Amino acid sequence: MAKKQNKLVKEETLETILFNCRNSLRGRAAMTDKRDLLLTLVFLKFIGERFKQQKEKIRHEIVEVQGINDTDFIELQLSRPNQYMQDGVFFLTDETFWDKLILTSPTGMAIAFDTAIKTLDDNEPKLKNALPQQIFTKTALEPGVLKSVVDEINKIDPQKFNDHDLIGRVYEYFCRLFPSTQTKKKENFIRRILS
Repeated sequence: MAKKQNKLVKEETLETILFNCRNSLRGRAAMTDKRDLLLTLVFLKFIGERFKQQKEKIRHEIVEVQGINDTDFIELQLSRPNQYMQDGVFFLTDETFWDKLILTSPTGMAIAFDTAIKTLDDNEPKLKNALPQQIFTKTALEPGVLKSVVDEINKIDPQKFNDHDLIGRVYEYFCRLFPSTQTKKKENFIRRILS
C-alpha cells in the first residue's frame, strides 16, 4: 500500500506575487514600460474589484432592503452608471471589466487591455490622459508572458490580503522597483484614484 504523501501547500504572499510579476518581465521591456504596464494592470484589477463590490451592494439594497425580487428591475438598476458613480466607483462595461478581460485569449490580450484603457480614457473624465495609451501593444510581449503577468496580478485578492492599504503597498512596490521620471503630481493622482 502506497504511503500518502503530505503535500504542504505554501500560501503565496503578496510580495511573492509581485516578485513573480517582475520576474516575468525581466529583460522584456524598458523599465518605465514595465512599471506602466504593471500599474495599469493593478489599476484595472482594483477598479474591477470595486465595481463588483458596488454591484453586490446595489443588488443587496434592492433585494434585501427594498424587498424587490423583479429580475428585470434588478438588472436595469445594475446597468445604470449613476448607481456606481454616486459612490465614486467607475462604471465598467464588459470591455473594461477585469473579470472579462482576463478571459481573453493570450493572443488578443494586449489589444483587449489597450482597448479597455482607451474606453476608460474616453468615457471617464477623471481618467482623461491619466493612463498610458497603447502600453500593452507597445511593449510587444509574447502572449504567454502577458498572460502569466495577468494571472499573477489576478491573485491579488483584497479578501485574502486583508490590508487597509493594499493598493498602496502594491503601487509603492512597483514604484520602488521601476523608478520613473514621471511627475509626482501624476503619480499622486493615480494613487488617489486607486485609494
